[in-house]
Parts: sequence; C-alpha cells; structure tokens
Amino acid sequence: MASGFAQTKTGKAVFDLPKAHHQMTPGSPSLRIISSISIMIVCVLSVWQQAGGPDWLWKAAGSFLALYFALEWRALPRVCHVMALAVAIATGALIFRGEFTWQIVEKAALRAGFFTLLMTCLSYMAEAARSSPTVKRCGVAALEQKPTLRFAVLALAGHFMGILITTGASALLGTAIHAATVEERDHGNRRLAQIKRSRMVSAVSRGVAAVALWSPTAAMGGVLLTTLPELKWRDFAAQGAMVAGCLFVMAVFFDWMTRPRDLGANASTIAGNPRALIHFLPLFGLIVVIFISGVSLNYLTGLRQITALLICVFVYGVIWIGLQQAGPTLIQKFIRTVRHLAERSPEFLTAQRGEVGLLALASAFGVLLSSLHAPEVIETAVNFLGLSETGTLITSAWIVGIMTHIGISTVISISILAEVLWNLPTMEFEKTILALAMLGPAAACGASALFSVPVRVMSMVVDEPATVVGMKWNLPYAVFAMIYITLAIYMIS
Repeated sequence: MASGFAQTKTGKAVFDLPKAHHQMTPGSPSLRIISSISIMIVCVLSVWQQAGGPDWLWKAAGSFLALYFALEWRALPRVCHVMALAVAIATGALIFRGEFTWQIVEKAALRAGFFTLLMTCLSYMAEAARSSPTVKRCGVAALEQKPTLRFAVLALAGHFMGILITTGASALLGTAIHAATVEERDHGNRRLAQIKRSRMVSAVSRGVAAVALWSPTAAMGGVLLTTLPELKWRDFAAQGAMVAGCLFVMAVFFDWMTRPRDLGANASTIAGNPRALIHFLPLFGLIVVIFISGVSLNYLTGLRQITALLICVFVYGVIWIGLQQAGPTLIQKFIRTVRHLAERSPEFLTAQRGEVGLLALASAFGVLLSSLHAPEVIETAVNFLGLSETGTLITSAWIVGIMTHIGISTVISISILAEVLWNLPTMEFEKTILALAMLGPAAACGASALFSVPVRVMSMVVDEPATVVGMKWNLPYAVFAMIYITLAIYMIS
C-alpha cells in the first residue's frame, strides 16, 4: 500500500503512515548493529551518570558516541561535517591559547550524551506511532472537518503528535494532506486543491513548531536544559504552554483573516465530523500518563525531571509496540515484540544520525565558544549599544529568528547564545524570560524557515518547494508571531 490514502476492496479510504525518509547506513548489516548497540550504551551510561554514577562514565559514553559517529560518518548530512570542522577549529584555538581543559571536554560529552538519550527515546515512540491504527485514525479524523475547524484540529494534532513523535508528526499529517488534495488537483480543480493544501500544511507546520515552547521532548528545550543546568523543565513549562496557546489562537485567527473569500461554487462542501475527534483521546491520555509517570519517577529516584520523562517515553514506546504485536498469549506477544525490536532497532537508531550529530556537535560548539571568552566579547558589544537586559533578550530573540531564516539551525544559535548570555559577567537574566527569548523564535519561525525540520519534512511529503511551504505560506505569520514574542518578553520582564 502506498503512503497516504489508499483504496481498499470496499472503496473506503484508509490512511497509511509514511515510511522513513532516511538513508540506511552504508555497509553491512553488522555495522548497523554495532552502531545501534553503541548508541544504546551511550544512553545507559548517560542515565547512570545522572543517577550519581562514577566520574569515568562520561569518558566511556564519549568513546561509544565517537564510535557511533565514526561508523555513520559517510552518511551524516553535510551540516554535521561543517559543525565537526567548527568544533575542531574551536578546540584548536583553545589548545593554542593554553586554555584547553578536560573539564571542557567533560561538559561537552555530557551534553552530547543527553541529546543522544533524547533522540533515542523519541525514536522508539515514533516507531510505535508509525504502525499504530490509532494514529492513522487521528490523521483521517483531522481531515474530515470543516475548513476553519480543520485548521484548528490539524494545528492541535501537529502540536500534540509533535510531543510524542517529533518530526514524525509532519511526515504523518503531511502525507495525509498530500493524498487528500492530489486527487482533487488531478481532476481539474487546481486552485481549490492548492488553497486547501496551503491552509492544512500551514496548520500542521505551525502546530509542530510551537512544541519548542514547552515540551521536554523538543530538541530546542533539550538544548536549553543542558546549556543551563540551573533551569528545570517545570520552570518554563507553564509559561511556554501559555505562549503556545496564544500562538495557536493567533494562527487560527490569521488563517481566518487571510482565507480566500471568492471561491463561490468552489467553496468547501464538506459536512464535517466533529465526533471523529474522539480518536485523539487515547493520544492525549498517553501524553498525560507520560508526564505523570515522569514526575513520579523524578520524585522517587532523584533523576533530573527531563531524564525521567525521557525514560518514560522510551518505556511507553516499547509497551505501545508490544500491544500492536499479534499473538494469543502474553508470552507470544513478548517474543514477537523482542523480535520486532531486534529487527527494526538497527534501522531507526541509525536513521537518526543526522539529528543526533547536529544536536551533539552544536551543543559541544556552544561549550567551546563560551570557553573562548565569547561572553566578554558580547558584553562589550552590549555596552557599546547601550542595551538593557530586556533589550539584550529581545535582540537575541530576533538574532535567533533571523539566523534560522538564513540557514543556521536554531539548535546551533540557541546553544551558543544561551551559553553566552547566561555567562555575561555584568548581567543577570531571569531564567524563564531567557527561556522564552530562546525558545520563542524557534516556535514562531519553525514553520517558515527553509531549513527547519517541519518545513523540510513537509516540503518533501507534500511535493512542494521549501520556499513555498515556508516563505510563501508561513512567513507573514512568522513575522506577526515574532512581534508577539517581542511584546511578551517586554511585558514579562
């Protein structure tokens, strides 16, 4: 069955999840197995270290992570190669100046290990969702609504699915959108099909991007939590969720204001099916259970809250995979689950090489840059411009947003700026406001930047250029969203 909507023998449309769009690791299957074992060892050592393990754990974790990257080097995207070169140059500069210490290496290795844990736990949840009938029914239900409600539902679906399966939400809903509009386009009503596609794609992209504001499973939140050890997820979660809610209302209102009003006979005649939205309840329930379990595990074990949440994501992901396995007894289900994980883990653990590489290298580069006295340089520039603390945060937020649009990942800009701003000698920022200044641009511009994950994935699955998906369909919204983020920073501070 092809990805998207396919016709069964009864003629009923059935949604089929898209396959992974990643390359397989070059070489033999044994190399993929070694890579996947290496990354799982890194995750175990990372959790052990955070649970109060011995000091040598970061060295072992760093060694296995280096082995993983060595095996995956040829398949890593070019941006990872560039970041590796930047890390090497920064390391060389520190050595040349006589300021290189093992404490810097330890700090970089611990952050890289955390991002490996983050992406690995999420990959198991994404694997469970990829074959879940519940997720498929949610994709169909979102498309069965009237236009304005459909936009709101798709935005919420993208947001909450993005919490569980990150980039998989864009791939899943984008494939559904493509399949739902391609037939209409092929039958001659191209304008209506393009309008529906642009509105639905924009809804999903904006919903997925807003996850960065508060979700502990978002890469940008992980960057901030590892860059600022004093910051806890609960410190910015409530504030971020409120800002995300405001962005959601803004997105729906912006769509309503800009929708075409001259469609006439071509206007949508869909009756809508609000009752179908009940299919989303299991997903919402799973998110609530994960958060409650994560908080409980944090209380019982003393692990960092984000680490406890990620462990719960991994556990419930494996359980979800097991529930989908056929078998009359629990023993047979268990055996088939183990077999499924043994067969699939090497594939999806090596498929995440690009995300792991970018996050790990960007965080390491932020540590190195901070050690090269970047805070002092930034402070000199701030004093020269006469910026206050609020002005510095607003300027930094716009820098993150602009850099995102010129091809510099928010992971890189946030890891560097957050590290530098937090270590400014003469300025003291409120943690929650700094979090908003760093995460706000990621949420506002994630749907419009050409190189952002939601735009790249959506562009690929709906067969539209990234310039159309990002700049044409979402840039005006991104500008208004950035203005709102600026006002929020000003009012809160």
